[in-house]
Amino acid sequence: MSGLLTTVLPLMMLIGFSVILGMWNAPCHPEGRKRYTSLVLSGNFLAAIIGLWWVGYSLFQRALPVATPGQLLATVATCVWLGTSYAEYRVSQRKLTIIPLAAVIVLMASALAAGLNTGQDLPENLVNPRAAIHIALSLAGITLILGSGVYGAGEIILHRQIKSRSFGQWFHDMPSMSDLNRLRRVSLTAGWILITISIASALGTLWLMPASREVTVSHLHPMLTLWATITALWAADRFHWLAQQKMALVSLLVSALMVLLIIVSVIGFFTRFFA
Repeated sequence: MSGLLTTVLPLMMLIGFSVILGMWNAPCHPEGRKRYTSLVLSGNFLAAIIGLWWVGYSLFQRALPVATPGQLLATVATCVWLGTSYAEYRVSQRKLTIIPLAAVIVLMASALAAGLNTGQDLPENLVNPRAAIHIALSLAGITLILGSGVYGAGEIILHRQIKSRSFGQWFHDMPSMSDLNRLRRVSLTAGWILITISIASALGTLWLMPASREVTVSHLHPMLTLWATITALWAADRFHWLAQQKMALVSLLVSALMVLLIIVSVIGFFTRFFA
């Protein structure tokens, strides 16, 4: 059972994602409606499979699969594909699927190379259901926010091409400005909601488990900074405080800032848990 969850299924999913990427005429829509439909259905099927695998592995390990770098990479890959599938389903736009596809392939390949077995007893804090909920929601929300930054970058690129009247192949292969804006807003809103719930769960843990106060407070410092930044970004988008192009640029910059905050948070989190 362990080999099935840590090697066979991840390898099969990696092959499946690679096949879809190979059939997708980057960066445009696949030619032919039937081919496009079959690829969309295949992507949705893989979204269901990778989600079920993640849940199954969590139940088998009795903890979220984030105990090793390999498991963390696989979990991020799961969040990337599920978040992308959600946003693109809401907007019915999949021209940029190639970008998350490539990201998932790299993440899954790296996870397999690093290994998914823990090889050691898991820390009690990782097995704790409250910590599991917090970690899962944080990772899912973060990947959605990063996705909004990618869509924001697409808006910036498309706007510059329109401004310079450069209507080449890339212009025709990109989603419309309206679709990119909707993708960015859907990802931003969903990510903000998940991270808000994650922060609330961490604060609940702080109140219910005073013994874990030192670890929780240390972890919450960068996470609260992240949440405040994302909340300001969401409010600016929701109430139209900035023009569309400025919002796209800010989304991209916030995504870059968020990567730094994530690194600080994750390093501190695992350093204390595995010390």
